[in-house]
Amino acid sequence: MRKLKFLPSLLAMIVAVGMLYSCGEESEVDPLPDDSELIAAIASAVNRQDVSTNALPSNALTLLEDSMTFISNSVLAPELGYEVRTIVQRGADVGESTSAYFTLDGRELITRDAFRAGDRRIRNGRRVGRRARGLRDCFDFVFPVSLTMPDESTITLESDDDWALVKTWYEANPDAEGRPTFVFPFEVTFGDETITINNEEELEDAKSNCEVDRRRGRCFDFEFPISFTMPDATEITLASRDDWSLIHAWYEANPDATERPDLVFPVDITYRNDSTITVNSQEELVAARAICEVERCRERCFEPVFPITLIMPDTTEIVLTSRDDWQLIRDWYEANPDEEDRPAIVFPIEITFEDGSTMIINSEEELQEAKASCG
Repeated sequence: MRKLKFLPSLLAMIVAVGMLYSCGEESEVDPLPDDSELIAAIASAVNRQDVSTNALPSNALTLLEDSMTFISNSVLAPELGYEVRTIVQRGADVGESTSAYFTLDGRELITRDAFRAGDRRIRNGRRVGRRARGLRDCFDFVFPVSLTMPDESTITLESDDDWALVKTWYEANPDAEGRPTFVFPFEVTFGDETITINNEEELEDAKSNCEVDRRRGRCFDFEFPISFTMPDATEITLASRDDWSLIHAWYEANPDATERPDLVFPVDITYRNDSTITVNSQEELVAARAICEVERCRERCFEPVFPITLIMPDTTEIVLTSRDDWQLIRDWYEANPDEEDRPAIVFPIEITFEDGSTMIINSEEELQEAKASCG
């Protein structure tokens, strides 16, 4: 079998291109000082006051923009920072509430424990971190799907667009507590496989498929059996896709564990073209995923119109005047080898569709909607 061999500079370029087209998921959070004390001070401040979303720093809004979540309310603790409550509006974790914290200038705050936990979970189970990255499902819902809301009313989703009804409900019920519950049974699809979900436990098992690899639309599958070393050093071997539930069961039995399991290498993966390769390390697996992201970008139905301006993680700006200028991004990351955060696109930008029509994109949310329109 062929082995993946990638130089760090090539991998950096692949990842950079994928990020700049916004085709990939968020990168890992950079190491930061422990912000626990400031978070606690913001959360407990006696002079907290509600503020509008527009009052938040622009860089905080950029971090919070996501088609998976919406901002429920924002609170300012004068001279300290902001607490922003977001709610998941779509997918298996619909209705989950998350509190994110920011300094007055918009830097996201995170605890050291939360940073060390790969899924950004703190001890009490609440997600802290940029846009709750881990919320995206690795499966698709088969519509219609019904939800029972906290007031016992029912919302029926006839298509993917109807997840917006969840946001509408919460906006009409700002004091609502609790999450919606799914009306069982319903179906989900993993690739070409359709599965019936009959109860909450089976939904959790389906979600466990996403615990290790949450990259929606990956272009390869693992060849079973595969093994994982758990945080307590025990090893779990999965003989088939159905055995992902063993990972979920381990975390149920170890509720205080926050670290992710480690995949035991080497493993074989099979791409959509039926070619199989052996992956020998985490670095090679990241490279394989990066290739998927680039392939997904090639499948999009539009192209960006240059010039495009990007704000790099150190707040410097890079202007791309043509496709050839992607090299500038690679050069920046090679000059900043410890940096893993992604650049931010300066909106508005213009895109051109395959039929020659153009569109002005004013935000990350609009860019996601344009991508979704490609089917």
